[in-house]
Amino acid sequence: MSGKLAAGILFSCVAVMLTSHASAGISFSFINVADSTGGLSGFGNGNSAINAGGTVAFYANRDAGGAAIFVRSTGVVTTSVADASTGFSNFGTSPVVNVGGDVAFLGDTTSGASGIYKTAGGAIVTIGDTTTEDGRFSAFTNSPSINSAGVVAFGARWTSTTLASGLFNGIYRGSGGALTAVADASNGFNNVSSVPTLTDDGLCVFGGRTTTNLRGIFAAGASGFITMADTSGPFSAFGSVPAVNQNGQAAFEATLDSGATGIFVGDGTSTRTIADTDGPFASFVDTAGPSINSAGLVTFIASLDSGETGLFDGPDPVADRIIATSDTLFGSTVVALSAGRSALNDSGDFTFRYTLANGVSGIALTHVPEPAALAPLSWASCAFGGRRRRRRDVG
Repeated sequence: MSGKLAAGILFSCVAVMLTSHASAGISFSFINVADSTGGLSGFGNGNSAINAGGTVAFYANRDAGGAAIFVRSTGVVTTSVADASTGFSNFGTSPVVNVGGDVAFLGDTTSGASGIYKTAGGAIVTIGDTTTEDGRFSAFTNSPSINSAGVVAFGARWTSTTLASGLFNGIYRGSGGALTAVADASNGFNNVSSVPTLTDDGLCVFGGRTTTNLRGIFAAGASGFITMADTSGPFSAFGSVPAVNQNGQAAFEATLDSGATGIFVGDGTSTRTIADTDGPFASFVDTAGPSINSAGLVTFIASLDSGETGLFDGPDPVADRIIATSDTLFGSTVVALSAGRSALNDSGDFTFRYTLANGVSGIALTHVPEPAALAPLSWASCAFGGRRRRRRDVG
């Protein structure tokens, strides 16, 4: 059933206070967007996304059978935008949503195709799938990216690929017509290793390996490629889910030459450390990725030396803690959390997936205030100092 769901699948409009922790005097309140007590049986292993207006997009299975992509906006009813009635049998678990409410996602169609699609004015638009360009593509990244103009970027493997599992031949973009290669063998990349993220002005950030064998986080724009960070500097490896804000600052997980891992922000000139394993953090979840908004606020998921896993917005596991396992949420104890690169908007609204000790799972929403340290954000004190902004012409 497309459109509004039966009354059983409602989300709570009441903000539920988290009473088990307060970060530096900040008490977080949480809205239950949707959970497994109201007609939905599970939320996969992906992440929800939020747009500038507060609309949340997420994947879920129905108790009655069948998977769907849902959105929650300002009303009290969660609405499906893609399901069996629109020609799909399954979906990737991390859809994204732009400011206009258009949703981009990975899907399998009932006709046997698999690919990247978007909603536009209630219609389903094919961006690129296994029938595109005479069957050139065989697989796609779990989560695409969509900007305010409705342009969608995604990673894809070629049918003829010889790459190892988990790697993709290129990043491509389009809005429903011909596709443009953002980064592949035609312009200097052996492979890409991450999902892409687009800004509204078309800058596309991704992780990859160049034909000169440099691994890094790169940005493709109108003037060519910008190297945000690569293995010629202090880094030896990078996570698979970078994020970028509207100012062109990229947040990413990476491993340093020293062996420490962390969350970093770079703009192609300077890099700063958000948090790393030299402190109380034991590890970072690179498959979920950090989020960054235009104020420079960064959220991420990490495990602590103490054994807890949580969502944080800075290096202090107490003052910068949003929520973690062992905290109380919606009347039970949190046992698992996840949030992705599109979890945070410029207003500080933040969405995440949770699992509770009582067996309930769902999607939640909260507000993360901007830390005073970010106003104004100084790049002069970056951890690795300044370096010249490096560009390469697009081939």
